[in-house]
Amino acid sequence: MIWDIAGSGTSTVALATVDGLFIADAEEDSPTRPAGRPTEEQMAVAFQDPNIVMSGQRSGRINFTDVRAPGSVHRIQHSSAVNGITTARTANHIIVSGLLTTNTYDLRYTKAINHSRLKKHRKQSKSQSDVPPSGPFVRFHVPDNRRSTSYGLGKPLGYLPSHDIAIIASHQALIARRPAQNKVTLYQASTGKILQSPLTSFQTSADIHDVVVGRVRDGPESIFVATSKALFEWNADLPYDEVIKGGMRPGSPHPDWLDEWTYELGPDPDFFPPDTDRSDIVKEWNKGNRGPAA
Repeated sequence: MIWDIAGSGTSTVALATVDGLFIADAEEDSPTRPAGRPTEEQMAVAFQDPNIVMSGQRSGRINFTDVRAPGSVHRIQHSSAVNGITTARTANHIIVSGLLTTNTYDLRYTKAINHSRLKKHRKQSKSQSDVPPSGPFVRFHVPDNRRSTSYGLGKPLGYLPSHDIAIIASHQALIARRPAQNKVTLYQASTGKILQSPLTSFQTSADIHDVVVGRVRDGPESIFVATSKALFEWNADLPYDEVIKGGMRPGSPHPDWLDEWTYELGPDPDFFPPDTDRSDIVKEWNKGNRGPAA
């Protein structure tokens, strides 16, 4: 079974499967897995750059694999089961979403995890066998009602580079006769805070398969949300108050079936301070550059 697929932008494709990580080239007949590459079940995969593949496991382990050589490195230990990985501002900033937690890690402050040293420490201290979580650069605030209770299909994590926003889909299955709750949450990636917007108020009983960022016309990038019933397109062009004035209010009823629906996404412009002279906003914007969290 294939859990996730990622492309490098060239001809290389990486597959996260129940049998481990496979890397394929368009000129090859089938994917390959040289000795040393992950053989455990991989749940999420993404390219850090054209040569480095990142893959995540239920255990929280994030592996880094060079497509040009065998072997892999356990570089990050996330604090919950991994379901999404992406790069953020730079290739050093890695956002990892899990079923329960989401963090940003700065690879300049993380080292490869030495498993032989951990085994020696466990033998001496008789401690738990779990690998301690890596220190995050930014911890995201994920309320209980926006955590996921199970894995879904597709990619639940996207990143909007023009506004430094992480987009995360969550799935809470049917519980005590309550319908399944599928939501999309926007986070300011530099602070981990939730952004108030119509998209954050969006909720559907249909499974959310993917959240993807892409530009399909002149102007800002769009956020695409694919469910089992429809494909929705949102963008970050209008300020939040203009969306309210235009009559599109958070929580308004949505059609059950739409082939395509464009909805102007407009979080509070104070969250987007690249071109501002307000020192307090600039300070908030730069919080993500202070170094690893304590």
